[in-house]
Amino acid sequence: MNGLNGVGLSDDEASRLLEQYGPNEIPQAEGRNWLRLALEIVREPMFLLLVACGLIYLFLGNTEEATLLLSFVILTMAISFYQQRKTDKAIESLRVLSAPHATVIRNGEHRRIPSQEVVPGDTLVVREGDRVCADAILERALHLTVDESLLTGESVPVMKSSSLDVGRDAVGAESLVYSGTLIVGGEGTAQVIATGTKSQFGKIGSSLGHIMGEPTLLEQETKQMVRLLASVGLLLCGISAATYSFFHHNFVEGLLAGITLAMALIPEELPVVFTLFLTLGSWRMSRYRVLTRRAPAIETLGSATVLCTDKTGTLTENRMTVAEVVTGNGVTNLSKGEQIQGDAASVLEYASLACSVDPYDPMERAIIAMAESHQVNTAQRKDWKLIKVSPLTKQLLAVTNIWKCDQSSYIAATKGAPEAVAHLCRLNQQTVAEVTREVNRLAESGIRVLAVARSRFPAAAGMDLVANNGRQPDLCSPVLPSMSTPQPRLLDVSKYSFAWLGLIGFRDPVRSSVPQAVEQFQSAGVRIVMITGDYPITAQSIAREAGLRNTVQVMTGEALDKLTDLQLSRSVKAVDIFARIVPDQKLRIVNALKRNGEIVAMTGDGINDAPALKASHIGIAMGLRGTDVAREAASLVLLDDDFAAIVAAIKLGRRIYDNLNKAFVYVLAIHIPIIGLSMLPIVLQLPPILLPAHVVFMELIIDPACSVAFEAEPAESDVMRRPPRDVKQHIFRTSTLIFAGLQGLTALVAALFVYFVTMSVGLDERVVRGVTFATLISSNVALILVNRSWSLTALGSIRRKNSAVWYIIFSAFAFLPVIIYTPLLQHLFLFTSIPVRLLVLTIIFGFTSMLWIDAVKLRRRFS
Repeated sequence: MNGLNGVGLSDDEASRLLEQYGPNEIPQAEGRNWLRLALEIVREPMFLLLVACGLIYLFLGNTEEATLLLSFVILTMAISFYQQRKTDKAIESLRVLSAPHATVIRNGEHRRIPSQEVVPGDTLVVREGDRVCADAILERALHLTVDESLLTGESVPVMKSSSLDVGRDAVGAESLVYSGTLIVGGEGTAQVIATGTKSQFGKIGSSLGHIMGEPTLLEQETKQMVRLLASVGLLLCGISAATYSFFHHNFVEGLLAGITLAMALIPEELPVVFTLFLTLGSWRMSRYRVLTRRAPAIETLGSATVLCTDKTGTLTENRMTVAEVVTGNGVTNLSKGEQIQGDAASVLEYASLACSVDPYDPMERAIIAMAESHQVNTAQRKDWKLIKVSPLTKQLLAVTNIWKCDQSSYIAATKGAPEAVAHLCRLNQQTVAEVTREVNRLAESGIRVLAVARSRFPAAAGMDLVANNGRQPDLCSPVLPSMSTPQPRLLDVSKYSFAWLGLIGFRDPVRSSVPQAVEQFQSAGVRIVMITGDYPITAQSIAREAGLRNTVQVMTGEALDKLTDLQLSRSVKAVDIFARIVPDQKLRIVNALKRNGEIVAMTGDGINDAPALKASHIGIAMGLRGTDVAREAASLVLLDDDFAAIVAAIKLGRRIYDNLNKAFVYVLAIHIPIIGLSMLPIVLQLPPILLPAHVVFMELIIDPACSVAFEAEPAESDVMRRPPRDVKQHIFRTSTLIFAGLQGLTALVAALFVYFVTMSVGLDERVVRGVTFATLISSNVALILVNRSWSLTALGSIRRKNSAVWYIIFSAFAFLPVIIYTPLLQHLFLFTSIPVRLLVLTIIFGFTSMLWIDAVKLRRRFS
């Protein structure tokens, strides 16, 4: 058992075992291959209509038309393949980022590795909030409790203890931890015995940790629109075919006219646009080191009105250093290079005894590092035996470690909130006032403060602390302590007599990027609410340094507990700083903000933050210091714990919604002239203007324009100077439909104007069809340009980088003369050669007809 020596596997051993047993993962459902994707595409209504047209042309003996439509089918499928491959690659990149990680011991070092690389024989280090990634036998355990409901259905956490002798057959055995279960308390080490499909979890065949896909309001709205228009299209297809056949006595041409109208009506691009935008949006967020775990987060980001954030590690660098030590004999300022001695050394000595054996908390690491660098005696951490740990609770904001220092006595070392430790030490009012003055002095400089105390009592008074049969846990090993029996209930340390030692001040500088990020949030109408466990004055100091506007009012956890939910809802309207808050109070704050109609984003990292993260509209977990359960409860994960990345995420979320809106307006607008030109011959009993081939050619421009070009558009210049969007606002709201409708009607009027003018002067039917189609193409290009930006004109948007737009425009104008002047294509499209001057004039007319939209933009800008 390699774990027993505290060294774990070597790199060579791990590589060999990984090759032997394979990755620690459950095989995923097979992704869509090319054939399956092709079948999905062909089942779409648009492609079924194309196939129907092709069969009709074959029935009529028009093999050239049938070949043309088949070519268009292949081209459109190629575009769909490209879009889907781009989406799949983005999803795969996100899947790699979202893969869970585990901490193992290899070569005697703690390493954070992807859980897929964990192998049998590895030594896992598990702590509160971790999701266990493999079946393992516990070697050491301290107050370890596990939620095994995923396997057993039992919601009560199970107490675990160390044993290497128990078999692994029974789920719930007290010496085993299972893949997929959650550590809800304590810590321990365990040797892996089964991975992947060999684990209990793998046998069940479930999986965790993947990006969750769930229908959003926007997605539902899009599907409803497509279904509605598809139904109308199919209905009109039948009516049009019957009407045309009745008046023209030609059923086949009537059927083709009906199919053309149905193809024009179905906006099959909308679902493609939606899926592609959200998927690529998630991928773009990952480039800012923000992982999207739930699709609705992207939709909701632009609506966030409040961001609740903790202080340490989010607003600050989480780089704790001991700045000052305060005792009854004075202040030792370590920031100025003063040496620790006398009473100050005792403060650090007992503070180190109050730390975890294998410290993870930055403050505990700072205490031990400072003590060791100043040669403070820390040998007791290895020489003494840790008997009991009394963790921080809502009732007592302090941690106490009880050590057996010799056969006759115990030592209790405590560190925590000054007011809590002062209460334990039963300080008189004068001393409490002196302590409060020192705490306030430190807090005003943004220094976080902990108090330290100690207690010594005889062995007889601590007999109830010793495990059964006199066995005591050894927490002095290089790895973690071992407990062979379940832990007793939490200890009431207030019964011991504690002596006050002093205060330790920690400095954790505000991240350099935070003030600018806070200013951007506030300019965007997003209110910042800081929630911290720190002293109120420290919280105010950090808030001022970070740039929060309202730093006058502070609400403490104690004051919060005295308020009813209704009173709290009123209070949170005016308070942006909450101090001395414990995790379960965060949920009350989030719910109070939600009751006020706020759209709440919430950051968190601990297991107790999970309820608040889940209750918020947008839960944001820390990727580096966050627990697995916090990451699973969150919608977004900050992979680098960088607060400024949230600004980038909100900006990107607003950009994605803006671009979706632009794409939808364009799609709806361009379908109007197509529908009008398809219906006109039926209503006025004229020869067909548009055939299925013409509609498909338009689709070859529309598809990449709305899915690639608009998706790549940069954010509007005012995107972070607007108030948050109303979350209930529909993308297909009345104003959007009117705007799209006016654009589409303009394009239709322009095409009809050209159609009737050329008809009136007696031009050939095929020339009329050609110039009308050219007008429609140029109007389409103009629609792309004018919808690129809500503020810039078509000319102004030229300077915006987006190469996809120019590829599409170039392709459209390059292929237009090809199909008009190539004899074979003339025959297929029912065109004939058009005088170049006339063609240029119609293109210019079609393009300039849409410039009224730019006039509206200019008028809005100057007004």
